Amino acid sequence: MKGAVVAKLAAQAYTFCKEAALRCYASQRCVTRASARAPAGTRCNQQGVEGPAKKKKANPYFQDPKANMTRDERERYQAETADKVAPPLLLSLIAQAEAQATLFESWAQFHAASEHEDAYELALALTPDSGRLRLRGSQVARLRRASELVGEAAAKAAGVPGGEACALAMNTAANSIREAEAVAEKHNATVYIERVPPFSSLPTIEPKAIAPPPPEEDDDGRDSALDSGFDPFASLVLEDASVYYASRDDVLRQRSGEGEPGGASGLAAILRRCVRAELFAMGLPHALAACDDDAKLPAALSEAVARVHGSGGAAALGEMLANDLDSLAMSIDALLEVEEGADAQLHQQHGERWACALTADARRELAQTREEIAQAEAANEALSTHHADHEDCLSLLDLDAGALAGRVPQAEEGSRLADLECVGDIRTLLASLSSCSETRTAAIAEARALAERDDITAREI
Repeated sequence: MKGAVVAKLAAQAYTFCKEAALRCYASQRCVTRASARAPAGTRCNQQGVEGPAKKKKANPYFQDPKANMTRDERERYQAETADKVAPPLLLSLIAQAEAQATLFESWAQFHAASEHEDAYELALALTPDSGRLRLRGSQVARLRRASELVGEAAAKAAGVPGGEACALAMNTAANSIREAEAVAEKHNATVYIERVPPFSSLPTIEPKAIAPPPPEEDDDGRDSALDSGFDPFASLVLEDASVYYASRDDVLRQRSGEGEPGGASGLAAILRRCVRAELFAMGLPHALAACDDDAKLPAALSEAVARVHGSGGAAALGEMLANDLDSLAMSIDALLEVEEGADAQLHQQHGERWACALTADARRELAQTREEIAQAEAANEALSTHHADHEDCLSLLDLDAGALAGRVPQAEEGSRLADLECVGDIRTLLASLSSCSETRTAAIAEARALAERDDITAREI
């Protein structure tokens, strides 16, 4: 701040002195012309015409601002403003930026050389008989290049005004890099004895991100509102107009769904599958078929019972599940035994350090597998509870088709099950469901036709 103020004052003083010099030069010319025209007995000098009537006094503002300064003040003023009247600020900033860029490239080569060293040690630990991997020579070549670059950076930063911190960073980097270069040169000359390739033959260093990019922040809350499914526009729509938007949504769902072979739309297909699943869960198809045949088992049920008894029934099912689980457990035990043997061999050959480094991923997968096993145990307990609750139902699998037919409800003598009141109620309910389905299909078709004629909905679709 002090330097900027001094520079500003110096610039103003320079402008003022320049203007004063021009005016003094003009005054001197006027005095010269006046002296040539002055009568005898009149004396002229630079300050004006002296004669019987002195017309104008000397202007004190046109004097040199340093005329009244002492010698010490003048020297101090010149020392403070010598490098601030026209400071090479831009050039110094450019020089610092170039030096920092060169230093960064030097550090990049230094870290690439350390990666060569780590790769050599890891490859040697995995495959001791792999031969010469030619990585130590590459390490030395990169360290030599890093040393050259740090020297260039120091040269660029030398003599830059205000570059003390930059010079300190250059010296620290130079010491670290040259120390690593000396160690690598010594090891390669005494132990590895690898040819140092030219630096131009080494692969270029790929740019890497120092830190992962930060996640994009939701400043106005729009993304969170969309993710939560909240639609603020719905609260502004009138209740009478909601039918239009409901029809639009139905059209969108129909067009996004897959149709059935018979030509039914996606929404209608979904509804039909849901109705079939609900009816099957209620047992209505089998019950109505039994009513129509009057105490005869449906053909599909008879085939299912025959298939179950042919495969051995509930006992065979339990034995099959147990055998599958036993074989799976045996395969897991065998795999664990192989892995434990390999782990023990790894410990014996390379010690704890390399064993921990090489089995880190395996240990992570093992922890994840244990979590999955815990989840499977919870699911197994839930399945066991469900099995215990419905164990009585499995007893029906032991009955043959004749025994099951004997359990079918019988109507009174001289009447049929289809004539019972409860059967009529069920058929009435199914007829109403079918009527509702047809009505809904017609309403959806009408809404789709209306929506297709509307330009707004067509654009939104």
